[in-house]
Amino acid sequence: MTSGAEAGKSNSRRQRRAEGSEPTGARSQDLQPRRHIGGAAAVHLDGQDLRIIRCLVENARQSVRTIASAIGMSPPAVGQRLSRLERLQVIRGYRAEVDWELLGGALLLYVRIICVQGVQEARVVAALEALPEVERVDLITGDADLLVRLRVRDTRHLRRFLFDDLWSVEGIDRTETTMCLDAGLRQHPGAKLVGVIGSDWDG
Repeated sequence: MTSGAEAGKSNSRRQRRAEGSEPTGARSQDLQPRRHIGGAAAVHLDGQDLRIIRCLVENARQSVRTIASAIGMSPPAVGQRLSRLERLQVIRGYRAEVDWELLGGALLLYVRIICVQGVQEARVVAALEALPEVERVDLITGDADLLVRLRVRDTRHLRRFLFDDLWSVEGIDRTETTMCLDAGLRQHPGAKLVGVIGSDWDG
């Protein structure tokens, strides 16, 4: 015989499914939040969150309705989850993937930087990020302090950038520049990476 409390829980569950806040046909473990370990703060996600992220990594221009159809949820439920993921900054933006070679940025380079001992690396990073040719600056381990990814038009542009801009940044001791011979135009592997990193949530 079903108690009043159990009946209430059953009715509440049916109501959530009718409203679309609970996916139909989803595995029960997908409804249990999993702790994301690796960031500065814990973010609780489940399997459906992971599937939404994977869909957006594959094609960020997909509509909410398309994503909802792909993962078996209602569009309002997907919209609510997207808003939450954006609010938590799990999804930090939607960007175009550009073929820089067609725009004239033909050379892709990586520069390993060793900073002057005792210098505040944050100031060096800020100065590097202000240079328009620089795509990103990473703090790394090993015998170098920073790894810079940048693009230039040609070797003349590179020479000007090194002499006039990069080597003028205060706090840089030594640099080592490496040219990428083939960056490739392959499909971004982000969707597969989401699956690997989120395997604990999706299992």
